[in-house]
Amino acid sequence: MPLFIKGLQKVKLNFTPGTKFSGDTYSNIGFDLLGIIVSKISKQPFHKYIYENVLSKLGINQATYFYEEIDSSKLALPQVVAGTSKRIEQFNIYRIDDKKNPILNGKPLELRNYETYGEPYIDNPTGNLITTSSELNKWTKYLIQLNNGTTSSSENVIKQETLKDMWTVTESIPKYKISLGLTWWIFDNSNLGRYICHFGNNPGFCSILFIFPEKNFGINILCNGMFAQDAVFDKIPLEIANLMMNK
Repeated sequence: MPLFIKGLQKVKLNFTPGTKFSGDTYSNIGFDLLGIIVSKISKQPFHKYIYENVLSKLGINQATYFYEEIDSSKLALPQVVAGTSKRIEQFNIYRIDDKKNPILNGKPLELRNYETYGEPYIDNPTGNLITTSSELNKWTKYLIQLNNGTTSSSENVIKQETLKDMWTVTESIPKYKISLGLTWWIFDNSNLGRYICHFGNNPGFCSILFIFPEKNFGINILCNGMFAQDAVFDKIPLEIANLMMNK
């Protein structure tokens, strides 16, 4: 941890925090720092705090931050595009594709297992949690019920007022019709109404969680291939939402 903090002290800011906001200014480092604060205050490792104060209270018992703890036969391995060219490496790590000569060109992709699973453990607060869709559904259900005020006392993870704050717009990007609450992205779709979501990706993985508070349902998709990001982040969940609402 000290090395992480010392490393950050050497990083130069591109702009003063709070003075700019766009889809390009989002940074995971803020969540890593929050995780360090949680550890300092609770006097325990971040993952233990989450296990004891969030996951166990909601019956999420199979989730872990350490892939070594998972039965290898049940582990979805990260998949990336096969090849060693700089172009393919950039695509696999940063999801950068050439518009004139795209890797995603409608043809079948040759894939391989990616050699690294997740990120260093210091990055656990940014999204290293490994789980299943059924377990993630428990978290989704809890948030919907908390929003409606129908959770039980045994599920006291966060306050309803805190969730309301998290789902309240703090900044907006009119160009993309997207806003940001506290850690959550907020969309107002002319066809589907308001929905709250968060996206995540790493080399070999991508995932989303959509929640429609006024409609009382959510959608989560976990995929072991970042090359499928466009479908996972946008097309598939919105198609499911349309079906759910009979649009």
